[in-house]
Amino acid sequence: MRVDLHLHSTASDGAFPPAQVVREAAKRRIALMALTDHDSFEGVGEAASAAAREGVALIPGVELSCEGEQEVHLLGYGFDTECRAWRGFLQALRQARRDRALRVIRLLRERGCPLDEGNVLGRAAHSVSRIHVAQALVDAGEAASVKEAFQRYLGVGRPAYVPRARLPVREAIERLREAGGIPVLAHPGLLRMGDGAIEGSVRQWRGQGLMGVEAHYPGHSPAQTAAFDRLARELGMLVTGGSDAHGAAVRPTRIGEGLDGWAEKDRDARALWQAAAHKVGELPSQLT
Repeated sequence: MRVDLHLHSTASDGAFPPAQVVREAAKRRIALMALTDHDSFEGVGEAASAAAREGVALIPGVELSCEGEQEVHLLGYGFDTECRAWRGFLQALRQARRDRALRVIRLLRERGCPLDEGNVLGRAAHSVSRIHVAQALVDAGEAASVKEAFQRYLGVGRPAYVPRARLPVREAIERLREAGGIPVLAHPGLLRMGDGAIEGSVRQWRGQGLMGVEAHYPGHSPAQTAAFDRLARELGMLVTGGSDAHGAAVRPTRIGEGLDGWAEKDRDARALWQAAAHKVGELPSQLT
């Protein structure tokens, strides 16, 4: 069975609306998926309706950007989408994103890049990001590609870089757990720290309520995948995997890509499904 537990839509910085993401997942024979937009689950309702039509099992998801010693991403699964405190928390995060984007636009204007605020903000259905600013720079002829926009203007140390508001990992875990969600460390191999430091952090965050590790990810080397998979199992944590697909216009990774070596995929997917309080559809028979 094919599984992809890390997907993005136009509810944040993906290229396709949620329903289209589901349809594309179905075409690629994905049986269980999670929509994990940045600081937003506003696309989950549309995705759920499409999942019901396509016969795809869906777990509501989100991706949070946190700050430890560096930027850390957490995936949250199976939370209560009706939880008022949780909805308010995410709304505050999205407002911080909007404020950051406006500061970036002002810095770009000071450098002679006349971006329109409405044009940039209008590109984001719910959660604006630097991707949307980069796309506006490309359209304005200020960069040849999104990658170049980050290299010239938006990346760390570049003239229009604005640090994000700090969200401690511990707080993100607590908020997810309070909403009935399952916090999972996203793509640990992208953390800029040694293997020992990553393991130490995972053990620390587990003590704070972290429940899983995204061991299977296209950007991980085979050695990293094996190490993260082994660590999560040793600690009694959930093991997950996802492509982090945004659509080819944003990044080349496709839905379901990079997960073929996930040997315990069915067992791990069943464990996450059973742990999730909120989900849509029925799990395929081979997983029940």
